[in-house]
Amino acid sequence: MQRATVPVPVDADLGNPARMWAYWLGAAEYLPVDAQAADHTATALPRVPYFIRSHRAFLRRVVRHLVGLGVRQFLDLGSGIPTAGHVHHTAHAIDPGCRVIYVDSDPVAVEHGHVLLDQQERVAMLRADFRRVEDVLGAAQCQALLDPGQPTAVLLIDSLPYVADADHPQQMLDAYRRALGGGSYVALSHGCLDDELAAGFARFEGLFGIPIPPLALRDAEEIAGLLVGFAVLDPGIVTVPQWRPEAVDRHTHPERFPGLAALARAR
Repeated sequence: MQRATVPVPVDADLGNPARMWAYWLGAAEYLPVDAQAADHTATALPRVPYFIRSHRAFLRRVVRHLVGLGVRQFLDLGSGIPTAGHVHHTAHAIDPGCRVIYVDSDPVAVEHGHVLLDQQERVAMLRADFRRVEDVLGAAQCQALLDPGQPTAVLLIDSLPYVADADHPQQMLDAYRRALGGGSYVALSHGCLDDELAAGFARFEGLFGIPIPPLALRDAEEIAGLLVGFAVLDPGIVTVPQWRPEAVDRHTHPERFPGLAALARAR
């Protein structure tokens, strides 16, 4: 199958991406330059804020579902800033005993995370490249908070598009699966190829003249290929809004959403 890549704009002069995400999510952890960059981005890509909020809504739904399945340990890879409504808020609303580790390589996201999580029990922020499985799981935060005898949920909320095929994402997921053992889970959401989105990226480049590096966007078959060794649970690999929607979710044509979601259990 022909691999699909669509460019995504990233440039230091546009503000920090993690703080732009916070702005789009309605959080407070951003600066005026980030708000300006986010607003400029939305002129070329008006659906991006909706996409970001939809992935966050999926995160909350899947965390609640996992707590209902008995999971009390969460490893959020590529977490961004742990703003209000993130994993620990959602999980602790059900069971304050849940343990959460956020992992991000962006020093800005990690710095905000340390401030936000100061004095928080059972929650940690780790600066690491989540592609390096041994570095993540060998870190002091993981050693302290993750009980190897209990199931862990690995969360990849729109993070895998930043992992190129050359970085072997399937092998990475398999390494987490083998290290965390049977009964653990992986929950992911993943952007996929969309002509309108691709046109928006091109429009952004034309408007602002920013170099656009590639972003790997995968279809359902490719995502299934990443989950070898896992059993995908109902409702399968579906669009993000179609994964166990709740009454508060409001989407027009959810089947057209350019992003897929899945929850899978390690065999």
